[in-house]
Amino acid sequence: MWPWGHVAVGYLVFLAYGGLTGLDWRENHLLPATVAVLATQVPDVVDKPLAWWFHALPSGRSLGHSLFAVVCVSLAFWYVTRRYDREALAIPFSLGYLSHLFADGYGQLFAGHWRRVSYFFYPFTSAPTYPDSGGFAAHVAGLHLSASMELQLGLDVVAVALFCGIEYRLRRRGVARPWPW
Repeated sequence: MWPWGHVAVGYLVFLAYGGLTGLDWRENHLLPATVAVLATQVPDVVDKPLAWWFHALPSGRSLGHSLFAVVCVSLAFWYVTRRYDREALAIPFSLGYLSHLFADGYGQLFAGHWRRVSYFFYPFTSAPTYPDSGGFAAHVAGLHLSASMELQLGLDVVAVALFCGIEYRLRRRGVARPWPW
C-alpha cells in the first residue's frame, strides 16, 4: 500500500475506534488525528531505507512491520507522552501504527497465506523475501492506476471529507483552535 492509502486507513481506524469506544476526540481532533496519521508511516520509514539503501534488514517489511516493534515503539511513545501529560495520544499513535500492518497484510491474511505475513513476528520468524525492488524510485516508476490504487484514492477522498467536515463543524461551534497543542 502507498503512503496515502495508509494515511486514509489510519485516519478511518482512528475515527472508528473513537466512535466505538465513545471517546470524544471531536473536541480536540486535530492533534490526535495528526498523531494517528503520522504513526501510519513509521513502519515504512524504518524498514524501507534500512532494507533498500543500507541493506541492514532482510526486507522492506520486517522490523518496523512486526508486532514486536509496535509494542516497543508504542510503549516508548506512551512513556514520553506521559512525561508531558499527553498520554492520551498513545492510543491514536498505536492505532495508526497497527493500521499500517493490517493494511499491508489483510489480503494475505484473508487468503490464508500466513508465510507472506511472517513479518508480523519478526525477528522471531524470518521476514518474507521479495524480489529486489530497486528501491523507492523503481516503485514510483512502476506506479499505475489499478483496482488497489483506486481503492486507496477512494479511501483518501472519504477520509479527507470526514476530516474537513469534523473540523468545519468544530470551528463553527467555536471549539476547534488552529493549533490545539
